[in-house]
Amino acid sequence: MEKVDYNKAIINFEKEASTRTTFSYDPVSNKVYDVSKIEESKELYNAYGNGKDPLYIISTTNNITDKFNNDTKNAYLDLQNKEKTPFLGQWTSPVSGKKFKDVSYPDGYIDEIEAIRLKTLFNQESVLRVYSNGEWELI
Repeated sequence: MEKVDYNKAIINFEKEASTRTTFSYDPVSNKVYDVSKIEESKELYNAYGNGKDPLYIISTTNNITDKFNNDTKNAYLDLQNKEKTPFLGQWTSPVSGKKFKDVSYPDGYIDEIEAIRLKTLFNQESVLRVYSNGEWELI
């Protein structure tokens, strides 16, 4: 798996953050995904889904700030070491209204039970589930 330096990823992320409010950034492909845009949601699924089951975006940080920090850096590096593709993202929770800058990763090879287990493990409010047709939901 290709690895992108954390600081370089942050610089590229911040360029996108100047024009977007809610999105996930994939440093490896240098692509931005906003699932509220159906075409970007489909692109995300096509890049990381398995073609039949939902794709889950699992956040590993619970960073309720407007800045990335040592925790997000450590999470990013940990995902790389585990051969996972780390994403950088920012979003506002429709449930709590809290704003997050988080590190997450896509996984198209787990089921809902495992996604919920990981949500609990990483102390997350929700997990993003993306379907092949571009529809999505928070679970």
